[in-house]
Amino acid sequence: VFGKIHFEILNKCYLSSIGYQEDDILFELDIERSRYYDRKKESIMLFGIVFWASALPHYEELIKAVRSA
Repeated sequence: VFGKIHFEILNKCYLSSIGYQEDDILFELDIERSRYYDRKKESIMLFGIVFWASALPHYEELIKAVRSA
């Protein structure tokens, strides 16, 4: 539901080379500070879930290979 906002928050907070300030992000996304913090927390959690869901199978295979060597 908030995919675009999640993307924009992650992009502006952590990926952009511009160095957005919090007030700039609030203005550009046109959201209240409390909503921003809620969405930012969700964004980080969702990113972590997606990252680890894609990374864990690789690490599991790596661990098995190391144990069997």
